[in-house]
Amino acid sequence: MVASAALDPGHECALERLGAEVRSFPLERTGLNPLADKKTKDALRRLIREFRPDVVIARAAKPVAYALPIAKELGVPRRIGFMTGLGTMFYPTSRFERMTALLGRRVITRGLR
Repeated sequence: MVASAALDPGHECALERLGAEVRSFPLERTGLNPLADKKTKDALRRLIREFRPDVVIARAAKPVAYALPIAKELGVPRRIGFMTGLGTMFYPTSRFERMTALLGRRVITRGLR
């Protein structure tokens, strides 16, 4: 099973041709709305419970921060997280970015443990 927030239809078809079941979940990649993030976490929890995967691979900041701790809580034996780019979380330019970056780094560090 492959779960993604926004998958290009061409990529979805290619994955299905390989035999993967493709599912989507809501995700505001750069948003800071706690209600939207709760929807993401709830959807990830449902997917992981339903499919009981052996491995969860998260490849972006919010999936690392949300999916990996949920997978650990639900007993997924292998959890892999990786992110590309550093962005404003590691190079903040404004006061607001510094505050959100501090919180973001803590949440991601928790996810990667």
